[in-house]
Amino acid sequence: MATGSQTDQPPVTKPADGMTDYGHIELEGTQNTRDQGGMLTATGQRVRAKKLIRSDKLAGLTDHDIEVLMDELKLRTVIDLRTEVERSSSPDPIDRMPDVKFVNAPVLAGSAVGLTHEHDLKSLWEEFSKLRADPIKTMCETYPLMLLGDPAIKAFKQIFDIFLNQEDGAILWHCSEGKDRTGITSMLILYVLGVVPEAIMEDYLATNLFAREKLKRAAHDLEKFHIASKSDEALIAFVSADERYMNAAMEAVEDKYGSLATYVEQALGITPEKREALCAKYLF
Repeated sequence: MATGSQTDQPPVTKPADGMTDYGHIELEGTQNTRDQGGMLTATGQRVRAKKLIRSDKLAGLTDHDIEVLMDELKLRTVIDLRTEVERSSSPDPIDRMPDVKFVNAPVLAGSAVGLTHEHDLKSLWEEFSKLRADPIKTMCETYPLMLLGDPAIKAFKQIFDIFLNQEDGAILWHCSEGKDRTGITSMLILYVLGVVPEAIMEDYLATNLFAREKLKRAAHDLEKFHIASKSDEALIAFVSADERYMNAAMEAVEDKYGSLATYVEQALGITPEKREALCAKYLF
């Protein structure tokens, strides 16, 4: 989808044309909430601002954060991509946002190495043990599940129905870190809208800017229990977006469907008419 040097910490290049700071929305209770507005399409159109928002988990939202989302961004729908276990351990602030519709659309049926966050200390140790053998290979093998698995296809059909039927205000989708499942969801809607591939990859990799503090805190916690250190390749693979992961997912789709375009139409049911309707709604 896009190219770039491959290092232990995958690079972020530059904001997509038309975006400032990758659309980052400053909230106290999240690190990786970003407006997709401003991104450039191949036809010269741009994604409308305050319509499509990606995020990490919302459990830590402050009252001020909720005011920003509700009053400034006109948030109307939240799509939770996490598993039931993740939702139970870190629930969305549903009671504090009564005017928002909350939808559960789990992309994965259960725990997946490097993708879901369902761990106590014992399971975290087991997960890092699996990743350590070959962390990049493990992540590249698990990423296709987020497009080709039955739960993923069911979830994305549901999500695109929401995109199509939203009447006004913003839609926000999130997983735990706003990286993998959220990144795949963003890739799909931006692809359908015709955003240029380089910009889609830049948006995906931008998570690495906003996950740095998360990496430091995770490394501190894991070092304390002698599970991993901040230089541990498995930890870096676990918390980073890497174009190799996204490319592995794209290659799996191409192997099965021939192209992402065919996957979108045949697996998700996004016909040319639906694509046109989405573009009319979310581009200017």
